[in-house]
Amino acid sequence: MPAFASLQQRFRVTPQRQALLNTIRYAEGTWKQGENGYRVLFGGSLFRDLRRHPNKVIHRWPYSSAAAGAYQFLPATWRMAKKALQLRDFSPRSQDQAALYLIKRRKALRLADRGIFTRELAAKLAPEWASFPTLANRSYYGQPVRSFQILKPFYDVQLARLRQTMPHGLAAGPPPALPAQLNLAARSQHSGSRPTSARVIPAATSAACNGELICLLDHVAHGVAPIQPGSLVSRS
Repeated sequence: MPAFASLQQRFRVTPQRQALLNTIRYAEGTWKQGENGYRVLFGGSLFRDLRRHPNKVIHRWPYSSAAAGAYQFLPATWRMAKKALQLRDFSPRSQDQAALYLIKRRKALRLADRGIFTRELAAKLAPEWASFPTLANRSYYGQPVRSFQILKPFYDVQLARLRQTMPHGLAAGPPPALPAQLNLAARSQHSGSRPTSARVIPAATSAACNGELICLLDHVAHGVAPIQPGSLVSRS
């Protein structure tokens, strides 16, 4: 069954829009899970059924929430977007479309289409996603927040990669899987083995990834963060 009742209601997904979607996922903590990020419950556990929003309250002191999916939709927010777009499931494509609907609803889609991640753009989305910073660089709801200084370089790296690899107007979907060699590198980190030499990543890229190895390796692999003098990535 198609995710949409009418093709007329689909948002085009350009590199600029996809870069912003990726940045929202990064801020919300669902980016590093890859495709499984679309199955994340508040607190980090996964759900299986993508036919509908799980609507399950998770308690993680000091918060309780039923947020779910790549963009951590609350049930009421999801119902609103689902009704507006006539979505029929909770698939990755439907989640991406719902996120774009919320961006447009916050009057931020035109800013997003400029391809520049500005403080104004982040602030417009702060009431929708608590992890996005206001103009004062704080959460709109007083919750943990990703600063503008962290989000902007992440967005810039994503946009540069997507402009090289993504045709205009593609339907949204999960991010591509990491190349096999990157998965091996990630597994070696968890298994305790050490690389033969230290990897050096530009400081801006290191900040954008907040020290997350998979993210850093992804940037290097796609050629948008060449290895050069900068900040060292720990091998411990």
